Amino acid sequence: MCENISDTDSGTPIELDPKKKPTNRIISPIDTDARAGAKSKFKKFYGYKASITQEVKNQFITNVDVMPGNKRDGDPMVEMVEEQIVKHGLSPKRLIGDTAYGDGVCRRDLNDLGSQVVAPYKAKTPRTLAVFPKSLFKMIERIIL
Repeated sequence: MCENISDTDSGTPIELDPKKKPTNRIISPIDTDARAGAKSKFKKFYGYKASITQEVKNQFITNVDVMPGNKRDGDPMVEMVEEQIVKHGLSPKRLIGDTAYGDGVCRRDLNDLGSQVVAPYKAKTPRTLAVFPKSLFKMIERIIL
């Protein structure tokens, strides 16, 4: 509760403006790990996200990671692939995902593990501020079979 209120000069508590509230605030006193997340500007939710790796041909699930709703979708992917390699000897040749998996940092890290990312390229983000924007390049996808 304290992260959502502030005291006035007279000592009266007032609710903080939504823009001044912390981004990682607790949203439930019952489930303190759940967080507020958004899939778009208008589609918001409270709870968790799941990242799942699945073998395409047989639809066999190879790894699952549950994370708070405010965590970036692509964040756990490198760790999930590393875990698959170490624990089960499964090294995917390709990973298919949406733009959350398409930034240069994720592509580089997964390429270092021997996996090619097949995803739309992501526009400039805070993670890639020092990188040239994708508009300066002609993109050519080469899929490894």
